[in-house]
Amino acid sequence: MHVTDVVTGHYMKQGNQIQITLEAVDVADNRTLWRDTMTVAAPDMIAMRSEVTAKVRQGLVPALGAGADSGEGTHPKNEEAYDLYLRSIALPHDPAPNKDAIAMLERSVGLDPSYAPAWGYLGVRYHYDGAYSNGGEEMRKRSDAAFERAISLDPNYIFAIAWLITNRVEQNQLSKAYQDAKALVTRHPENAQAHFALAYVLRYGGAIEESAHECDAALALDSGNFGLRSCAFTFDQLGDHARAMDFLQLDAGSIWASDNIMRHYIRDGKLAEAKEVAEKFKDNGRGGFRIIALCIENPSSPDVARLARETATLIKSMPHLELIREPDLGVVLFRRVGWVPADYDAWAHALHEEEIAFVPPTKWEGETIGRFAFLHPHTSMALVREILDRTA
Repeated sequence: MHVTDVVTGHYMKQGNQIQITLEAVDVADNRTLWRDTMTVAAPDMIAMRSEVTAKVRQGLVPALGAGADSGEGTHPKNEEAYDLYLRSIALPHDPAPNKDAIAMLERSVGLDPSYAPAWGYLGVRYHYDGAYSNGGEEMRKRSDAAFERAISLDPNYIFAIAWLITNRVEQNQLSKAYQDAKALVTRHPENAQAHFALAYVLRYGGAIEESAHECDAALALDSGNFGLRSCAFTFDQLGDHARAMDFLQLDAGSIWASDNIMRHYIRDGKLAEAKEVAEKFKDNGRGGFRIIALCIENPSSPDVARLARETATLIKSMPHLELIREPDLGVVLFRRVGWVPADYDAWAHALHEEEIAFVPPTKWEGETIGRFAFLHPHTSMALVREILDRTA
């Protein structure tokens, strides 16, 4: 596990009381550094939280050799609101359960609008709905507002500060995001979320080696944080696909991670593993899994593979277009510089209405982009050129 200390514990319910035991163990010596037991009323989650927090600060933190902190910011004040907050954290972040979490957190902040973590996690859920579901720009704006509310309640809430930085990156505010991320890491070099925010900014800015360094620092500080998952793209750009998989595995089982793990399998020639993932998720509403499953079931002919390569070359030659990555099987992803989602929708709609082609836009890392999925070996480069010319 590559750790020096392990914190563990258990609980036992006796009537309407819950007894909680926590302990810290030195791994090298197999020695208990600290142990404490507390008893609280089962229905009183806020009292339980306060008791555990006090014991950790007074006993566990000093036992691990950490310095005392100056406080924890805001405190929950409403039992129902805090229960909703805790339950929301346990929900997966795939599109459907994420919407359930949004409803729970909106109810939570309505009952207790003074608890910063509830606003912070609502900001995360809004972000996921905007980037990976159908929430769109409205949810992105709500995400910013929720993080800003959390920070106004607790100016030292690193989680919300770091998330707001990464949101700013996606709004092309790269310079300010970089300054804020550097300052955050300088103030909190011990915080994984701060290092991840800087890694995110650096990746978007093209400083890939520096981004990898910050990703490694973040993972070393918090090796179980699924939020570090997109560091995989940093290592993919460096060609270190094995390290990229380390970050994807942090979120194993989610739709997002499965999509990217499937593409890693394809790159490595593990088509059986890729097909297994594609078959599992092909009915979840995201077309990419279904297309990959079809491509693997009906392998691309040399003509289709050639067509994908030639399309990628053509995209690279057009100054207003950007190839996002080299083709996977018969799939080519590209970006039209300066376009917003509505532009892609209008372009695709016109192509379909005029019976030229069906080329619906798709999502990549939360961004709306264009995609070719070549299934028919007789598609011509003349048609491809006509489609791409329509983006000028």
